[in-house]
Amino acid sequence: MIAYYIATQYVAQAFFKRNGRERNMNDKQPTRPIVALIDLLSKKWVLRMLWELNKGACTFRELQLRCGDVSPTIINRRIKDLHGAKLVSKSSSNGYKLTEQGEELIQLFYPVNEFATRWAAKISDEE
Repeated sequence: MIAYYIATQYVAQAFFKRNGRERNMNDKQPTRPIVALIDLLSKKWVLRMLWELNKGACTFRELQLRCGDVSPTIINRRIKDLHGAKLVSKSSSNGYKLTEQGEELIQLFYPVNEFATRWAAKISDEE
């Protein structure tokens, strides 16, 4: 149990250092990696942006269009969040794209997407 606690503290500390801030024990940010990831993914438009980037690299404007004309401010904030979490990178030639970790994360959502498709069909059949 102690080893688990130390490991989660280490991962949380590394996560916060990568995002440009030190982890303070009084900080209310999550210390468990799963909680930090869920916090990130629960931000509005993050999942949609990841899903759209799964279709391939794109420019800022193209990402905005893929997401249904979300405001540039929101796109910019979420890109910074995703870039800080090492899920999205930017290249000068292709624009924004998923990193290897971003692609790995998206793979985890394919079974959820299949379930959602079946679920939506069942819901519409019952109405």
